[in-house]
Amino acid sequence: MKMQKCQLISAILDKIISNKRLRSIISTIADDELRKGIKGDFRQARLLLKQKPTKVVFRVWLEGSQTVIALFPDEDAGNGNCMSYEHIGQHGATKYKYVLFSTRPATSEEYKDLHVELKKIGYTLDVVEG
Repeated sequence: MKMQKCQLISAILDKIISNKRLRSIISTIADDELRKGIKGDFRQARLLLKQKPTKVVFRVWLEGSQTVIALFPDEDAGNGNCMSYEHIGQHGATKYKYVLFSTRPATSEEYKDLHVELKKIGYTLDVVEG
């Protein structure tokens, strides 16, 4: 019965919240509630949310800081943009093709810190090539 409730909650959240940033905020809220001692259905629903992998492409800027950017090609940010994430600035919207043109693929060594940061805020990642 509990698992059915969790699956229902997860399905409802999937319909309402397609934006991963909002999903990570919900995960953070769930963590806070769990620390306060609230247990049960909400915790299981949060675990179901975290199990769904998000496609991510890690790239390194060619100019300037040469930092790593994470692109989420399946996460629509409106106006033809996809969601992105960097250490500085965190979530944002970006033109996927522009970033591909202005960057090179990141090695696993280069993106490992950003990968860890994204996992800490609730992402389950599926690393793909851009």
